[in-house]
Amino acid sequence: MQIINFEVLVAVAVAAWVATQLIEMIKTPLRPWWDAAPEWTRTTLYFATVIVGALLVWFTALDMLPGFSVVWSPLGRVLTCLAGGFGPSFIYRLWIDKPEAPEALT
Repeated sequence: MQIINFEVLVAVAVAAWVATQLIEMIKTPLRPWWDAAPEWTRTTLYFATVIVGALLVWFTALDMLPGFSVVWSPLGRVLTCLAGGFGPSFIYRLWIDKPEAPEALT
């Protein structure tokens, strides 16, 4: 069984890049306020941008983690959205590490 579908992973990487670019376009005019904001505000807004990115990836209906969908059908899609919400660098790390299923599961 394949845990990560690498063909879909490429599409999720592109979707995450688009979501990141949209968020950056919104953040650019707010940069002076962002730099002056306290650390807890920036941390809170960081997680808010992760959620917005995840919601944007949700609308692609992609599931790059079919191995998790065996347990609960939407789980792979939810995890895909969270990975996309963290951005293309997170997707790149998934791609490079290429985790394999243990022999007992194959």
